[in-house]
Amino acid sequence: MDIDKIRNILNLFFMLLALLAVIFYFTMAQDQRFFLYTCGAAIIIKMAESFIRFTKITKPNKDKNSDYDKRRYHQA
Repeated sequence: MDIDKIRNILNLFFMLLALLAVIFYFTMAQDQRFFLYTCGAAIIIKMAESFIRFTKITKPNKDKNSDYDKRRYHQA
């Protein structure tokens, strides 16, 4: 599976859990456990997505800017 698809799926889960957390916050004022659990899960999922995004290693594109790549990597 592509890394971008995984990131999109994690972002979708994050948005759904964040929406549920807001709903739980305003509807269940007596018991805040559901809010805390869903908010914590949303934060953990967002941290995982951010980790994937920041550690993603991109390979140089060989097709475009070939002269630039040669200069960048000190190749003749």
